[in-house]
Amino acid sequence: MPPVRGHLEHTGANVVREFADLLRDGNVGRALLFMGAMVFGHFSIIPLLSPYLVSNVGIREKDLLLVYFVGGVLTVFTGPVVGRLADRHGRQLVFSCLVLVACLVTLALTSAGRLPLWLVLTLSGLFFVFASGRFGPGLAIMSLAVLPRQRGAFMSLTACTRDLVSGITTAIGGFMVSRVPSGELLHYNWLGWIAVAASLLSLWLARRVQPSETTPVPALA
Repeated sequence: MPPVRGHLEHTGANVVREFADLLRDGNVGRALLFMGAMVFGHFSIIPLLSPYLVSNVGIREKDLLLVYFVGGVLTVFTGPVVGRLADRHGRQLVFSCLVLVACLVTLALTSAGRLPLWLVLTLSGLFFVFASGRFGPGLAIMSLAVLPRQRGAFMSLTACTRDLVSGITTAIGGFMVSRVPSGELLHYNWLGWIAVAASLLSLWLARRVQPSETTPVPALA
């Protein structure tokens, strides 16, 4: 990630005016929408994933530990690989590939019936690798949208956007999904389609976030 010390060279500037200028920047608005679409495409299925795997897919509750353990281990090893690929082949290309594969895995995972544990671990592991991996090149695309001196304020807006969208996706999931008398979750697959739609929107928005002319392009890894 690029350094965020540029704002320290402008400590005498009017902070309110700086934020106002940032919010009026159309490129910043597109970058924040891009962040929102990325989070929406990933987080839509996360809050209810555990009860879905237990009630609909049929794994034991104690096996949830394996799901998150395998996913976490895989992302530790694949994260640096994604960074090197993005440096070599370009952030946009790698981001696009990750999103497209993540969409397929998301649909497979959220529409599955009863599955053996090994297949659940395979699908969930792929989801963690590709769905989480897109945030590396995605955040790199975003970070170039502002001048170095604006980066601190921009990161604050980015964090606010991420938290807001996470809350919205949780509310939508709670509104759409219900539990039938048998214990299974109903309409969870709808969240998968919503996640895919948001992910495809993020592909479109990624092409419209323009790098600042004075912002150096950092390496991801």
